[in-house]
Amino acid sequence: MIELKKPDETDREYLKAAAWHLILSWHDWFLQDHMNRVQLVEKSPGEIKKKIGKNHRWWHFSTEKGVARINLFDDCVQIWDEKNECIGDFDWFYLAAAIQSMWNIVAMENAQKSRQETVATSQQEESKPVLDMDPPEEISEPEPEVIIEEDVEIMDAGEEEPAEERDEAISDQSDIDLLREELDKAKNKLDLMRSCYSENDILVRKQNLIVGALAGMLCDLDTVDISDLEQPELPELPVMKNNNQRKEFLDRYQIWPVWFEVPEASEVYHRFDLPDGSSIVICEYHMWLSWKEEWSDENPDSIGTREYLLQPGYHYLEDCKTNTTALVEHLKKVQKMEGK
Repeated sequence: MIELKKPDETDREYLKAAAWHLILSWHDWFLQDHMNRVQLVEKSPGEIKKKIGKNHRWWHFSTEKGVARINLFDDCVQIWDEKNECIGDFDWFYLAAAIQSMWNIVAMENAQKSRQETVATSQQEESKPVLDMDPPEEISEPEPEVIIEEDVEIMDAGEEEPAEERDEAISDQSDIDLLREELDKAKNKLDLMRSCYSENDILVRKQNLIVGALAGMLCDLDTVDISDLEQPELPELPVMKNNNQRKEFLDRYQIWPVWFEVPEASEVYHRFDLPDGSSIVICEYHMWLSWKEEWSDENPDSIGTREYLLQPGYHYLEDCKTNTTALVEHLKKVQKMEGK
């Protein structure tokens, strides 16, 4: 299994140099679909892989110290330095982010170079002697026709993708399952962005908003998608004569029906609906206690819980956080209303 490396400052310079080379080499290709091939860093790796096909997977590029190399594999990009020593395997995201960040820099330098060439050409034209009369007709020669041939690159057969017809995609997944997948992708993208940009960067801020919106939608689906799921029949609320018995009832949350799960976060949400229309939700999650790993013989993989009390008409799960003491008091209140 490939062990991917998080790039340090030196690695980033190599990635930028490689991105510079690819931008210059494929400039017109990038422009053909600038959004998907440059701006959207989650899509550009797939676009590049389609372009290079199975061949042309390694490229040399110049650095301040000489010539380095980048290998574009399916599951990673690999950088070799000027001494032909491998400095690491990196997630494709880092190359995509380098291409995005270097695009404007390359464009500005090309524009500056173009302006300099235009000025130089203009100066040369101005320095030519001006004839008072046209040259004799007999010594004039017809100006040769200049044919500018575009630099056409031979591309893989699949590079110019025609509009493809696609069959309707059908899945047995529920809306909650689909939303979990999207939330997982958004979280992974956010983690990668944070490794490249600061928290104040507009890309990170936007991705934070997307993750928050998806998480909120997932928690708020109980009135839509959760009702569509097959829920096991809930047992009746047992008779509890004191607070100790109520705490024991809460401690046995694992026998309650599972409301929903978030496997990516190792979270399982158990829910018990009460007669007054409210619901108790207890989230069980896994956490790694590093102090146990270092200072004790206990298993550092531990389980924690979060408690929620859902009242009728609530909006977001996050707003319903509570604690064991409050839940015990609520159970006492519900039982009084039921006369138990």
